[in-house]
Amino acid sequence: MNHTRFAITVLVAAGLAVTACSDDGASTLPTAAGGATATDGQATGQPALPNSPTDIGDDSGSCHVKVTGDINAEWTGGGGVSSIGYGPWIPADQAVNSPIPVDETFFILNCASDTENYVGFGPMGDFAVPMQPATYVIKASDSAFGSEDSQIGAFVTFDGSDTNWGPSADGQFVITEFDADHIAGTFSIPVRDVLADLSGEPSEGEALITGEFMFTNPN
Repeated sequence: MNHTRFAITVLVAAGLAVTACSDDGASTLPTAAGGATATDGQATGQPALPNSPTDIGDDSGSCHVKVTGDINAEWTGGGGVSSIGYGPWIPADQAVNSPIPVDETFFILNCASDTENYVGFGPMGDFAVPMQPATYVIKASDSAFGSEDSQIGAFVTFDGSDTNWGPSADGQFVITEFDADHIAGTFSIPVRDVLADLSGEPSEGEALITGEFMFTNPN
């Protein structure tokens, strides 16, 4: 049930972004849709994968990801409506037809390459993400959807990988700055092949994902 809600959140984010672009007369549509210490929460699901990030080098911000271990990759993704969505940032006239609440429970942060390398973050269940600095624990899990005991979950894909990846030990999603104009922070997630034990296929191994982000409010 919470997996479905999270998928709906992604689709609604994309729809609201389309509305915003239409209202502004822009021709480019989005491709997707993510202090206090927080540790508890409920289950979530996986976000849709953006096809490509917004162009890098403008005022929308960016994210940078490095992966080491059995997977080695590095990429920088741009900002904009395909990369960040947050309920309180979205104007009321754009949110009026949303099938789900567009409030603090509506949060999507995507860091995508122009291939299949991707890491995205979103709230578990109905957790409301406050507009303030915070450190969220991404707890170890045998599922690519993350642990039911986390407040923020992560979904990961790697270019050329044929498996699902989940947190092998506790990781962190750290918001260092968060206000009406921008969000910034870092993340670190150890991950492993979570399908190998079920499929009997050789494991693709383990890796460490680290990254940083700064996105401005695209609305």
